[in-house]
Amino acid sequence: MKMKVKGKVLALLIGLLLVAIPSYAAESVTPGYVYPIGTHLWAIEYTITTAADGSITATTFTDSAYQILRGKYFIQVTAFPTVGGTAPDAADLVMHDEQGNALLGSVDGGTTAYAGLNLIHATLTKSCLPSMYLTGQDAHINYYWPVTSKFTFDIINQATDSANITLRFIFSD
Repeated sequence: MKMKVKGKVLALLIGLLLVAIPSYAAESVTPGYVYPIGTHLWAIEYTITTAADGSITATTFTDSAYQILRGKYFIQVTAFPTVGGTAPDAADLVMHDEQGNALLGSVDGGTTAYAGLNLIHATLTKSCLPSMYLTGQDAHINYYWPVTSKFTFDIINQATDSANITLRFIFSD
């Protein structure tokens, strides 16, 4: 009799714990391979599933991607909802190199997006060019950043649970 009561109490406690613990979707960021898309043009795509709170961990390009892209120029990034996935909400993309340069422009070192502002959209494909903030001029210019170190990107201000996003980065010789 005591075993049955203990078993029921244990089952009840486990059930309460399962209800009390929120579920957390695991984020994933899957890099593709660097591939040619034309004469002197290269691309790499990352497919992303955000965490349950919509966030991702900042992601650095792989060693193999860096080895292929080193010496090329970053010229464009395109963002779109992954086909068949959960649509994201409006979100920003920020990027840095290992020296801390904000590759899509930013007046505060990448905390606030500039060219990557609202780049991610629920239904539209959107693209932007790299940008450089000129401190003394208080202005931004399009600037094709040379790949001299690994790039890191982060999606900020995205709140949709387990949103599916694809980012395509374009480089030129």
